[in-house]
Amino acid sequence: MKKVLLMILSCLMVISLTACNNSNEGLLELDGGWQVPKSMKITDKEKELLNKATEELTGASYKPVAYVASQVVNGTNHLLLCTVSVIGTDAEARYALVYLYEDTEGKVEMTQVLTSNATASESGLLGGWSKPENKTITEELQKVFDKAVENITGVEYTAIAYLANQIVAGANYCILCQAKDVGQDTEARYVIMDIYEDPEHNAEITGVYDFAAE
Repeated sequence: MKKVLLMILSCLMVISLTACNNSNEGLLELDGGWQVPKSMKITDKEKELLNKATEELTGASYKPVAYVASQVVNGTNHLLLCTVSVIGTDAEARYALVYLYEDTEGKVEMTQVLTSNATASESGLLGGWSKPENKTITEELQKVFDKAVENITGVEYTAIAYLANQIVAGANYCILCQAKDVGQDTEARYVIMDIYEDPEHNAEITGVYDFAAE
């Protein structure tokens, strides 16, 4: 009887460990200990975090687009991709990376905002661009991305989020990436990359937009 119980307990431990391992399977680890979630979909939790951090801010409106990554510290750092609009102007909304710190008591503050020249309107992108609901990089898009960057030297790019697409004679794609200078002791940075795929499935980079603090 004891042997049977030991065997059952052993099986349960194996199942438990397998489940734990599977919960982290496929997660993308970024430079600096940041971890990309399996789903970058914005939930009520992320909306609440952003609202807490921006409730006293004036002059700009932030709309969350994707939950990019998290970093466990004494509390949690959250990285959201947002569109930011200047209130009272006709300026086009731009993409911005918003860093939030949530302490162990649930208090939230905005610690950094990096904006890009890449524009995005709330009703969709200009020029026939559309935004996919699922921001996760698909296997097909990863192949397009790999073709576009295969001859790039000096910088290593990692595709993180699928932001938009445009059907032309072929297709244009807009992707959030992490860029790391090869052979240099510098921190990785984020960029928005535009890629064109022609009807023969050749791919090339047509634009790269950096994020910068204002």
